[in-house]
Amino acid sequence: MALNKLGSITVDGELVDLFLAQYANGSLAVVASVATTGEPFGKLSVNLVDEQLEEGEIAIKTYAENKSFAEAARRCGLFIDTRKRVKTGFVRVEIWRLAPAAAKASQ
Repeated sequence: MALNKLGSITVDGELVDLFLAQYANGSLAVVASVATTGEPFGKLSVNLVDEQLEEGEIAIKTYAENKSFAEAARRCGLFIDTRKRVKTGFVRVEIWRLAPAAAKASQ
């Protein structure tokens, strides 16, 4: 599957490229790689298999090791926080969507 580059952000001093992808069930995913090497950096999103998100929505992991990653992504202007929260297991994930400029660029 082809990845669509959304942009780049700095996370804990590391420049990373963000890409829009899809999970096997069709839900949107955001993955990142180190900009200078192309090595995988991590996933900003999580796949909610028991929840139906609206079109264009992305479940974002903002806790644990993703905390600084999500904070950098929130500030970069590529995403809009819908203010929706979904409980999954013992945590809640935030539901974001792409900002209009990012959505257009990813097509």
